[in-house]
Amino acid sequence: TAIETELKPNDLATLREIWFGRPTQLPEQRLLFWAGALGLAGLGAAAIAFARSAKIQRKTRLLAQERRESQLLMDALDGIEAAIVIYDENFQAIHWNKGFLRTFPKMLKTLEMGVSLENLISASYLNGTTADRKSPEDAQLFANDIVTKLLAGETVYRMVYAADGRVFEAREFPVGPKHFASVRVDVSRLNAQADVIRTQKRDLEAANRKLQMFATLAAHDLKAPLVQQANLLQFITEDVEDNDDELPNEVKDHLAMMERLNTKMKTLVRDLLEHARIDNAQVQPVAFSPTEKLADIIDLAVISKSFVVEVESELPVVMASPTQFSTVMRNLIANAIKHHDLPTGTVRINGNLNDGMVEFRVTDDGPGIPERYRDSIFEPFRRLSGDVDGSGLGLSMVREIVEKWGGTIHVEAQSGRGSTFVFSAPSGCRADEIDLSLIDPAGARKSLH
Repeated sequence: TAIETELKPNDLATLREIWFGRPTQLPEQRLLFWAGALGLAGLGAAAIAFARSAKIQRKTRLLAQERRESQLLMDALDGIEAAIVIYDENFQAIHWNKGFLRTFPKMLKTLEMGVSLENLISASYLNGTTADRKSPEDAQLFANDIVTKLLAGETVYRMVYAADGRVFEAREFPVGPKHFASVRVDVSRLNAQADVIRTQKRDLEAANRKLQMFATLAAHDLKAPLVQQANLLQFITEDVEDNDDELPNEVKDHLAMMERLNTKMKTLVRDLLEHARIDNAQVQPVAFSPTEKLADIIDLAVISKSFVVEVESELPVVMASPTQFSTVMRNLIANAIKHHDLPTGTVRINGNLNDGMVEFRVTDDGPGIPERYRDSIFEPFRRLSGDVDGSGLGLSMVREIVEKWGGTIHVEAQSGRGSTFVFSAPSGCRADEIDLSLIDPAGARKSLH
């Protein structure tokens, strides 16, 4: 004891090492070691348990989120008025919406057995589900072709006619890298409406053909007696003059009225024939110069020398029927002069390119057209004045021709006197093909009478 009290702990450790060999640990150190080891083990276990708990919680949250998202997707699919089946990468049915069960209630057991897309399609052509029956070989080939296209990333679309009379729009398409979807939409009502529309279209086309034929035959049948009537009126007038007879003024007025009515009827018949030709004509559009065509139109038209028609030195080339173009221009020019309220006047014609179309403007200096009539004047048999001869079909024909070109026509509003008819026709050349040498920089105009 005396020695122990005088020796230091380090000295005692050295002596023990000499006498008994080096111990692994002193007793008190061993106790501390095991206590520390146990403490560290406890801390490690606690850390591991905490980490595992956090990982489990994260996974639980992710699973819950995926479950919510999946539920939202399933709810959305159930709310769609369509039959939808989702297939896995092996084309096995893994989910179907309520719309499928409503549309094909007898197929629930088949789906629950894990039917494949290929078998489901081929079976529908064998068990009487579809109106189109196929042989087993053809049904299998058809289903195999759809699967092959889906594997290539394609969407397959077709119309399916069920044996019970329903019509479905069917689509199969990839959904992500490992899933596929099959959708059936019942379009029976739309298909029935389309059939009704097609039937009405055929009936309307047949009625139009009959109407056009009637107009043509009626015009031809009316033309001959009108010509004979005009000749008889002329013979009566000549016979009276040859006999030096003087007819009462009342009789003269009646004869003059008959001549005017005869002229109006011939105009109506002529316009009806022209209108029928426009409806029946299958014309091939060609590119031509409107400037050259206008020169011919004005030369052949009966225009008083007191009226002047001014045309731009060179108008853009158009792609249309030259005959129909002549009809349009002749009617617009004649209209401007016929409805002029003065003995002299001017009609100006110009045109310019506008987004692939040539926009023509026919402007006169007449009394103008009231705004309330600017749309109705294009209706058939609509005339603004009873004092001017005409059938009321001219502007109606003009609009029909222009719209068949794909163009439009309207009367442009302007203050004061005059009217401007604006119509468009397809351009006969691209913008980069325009010969700029044809454009007069001074804006010179050519006057035609």
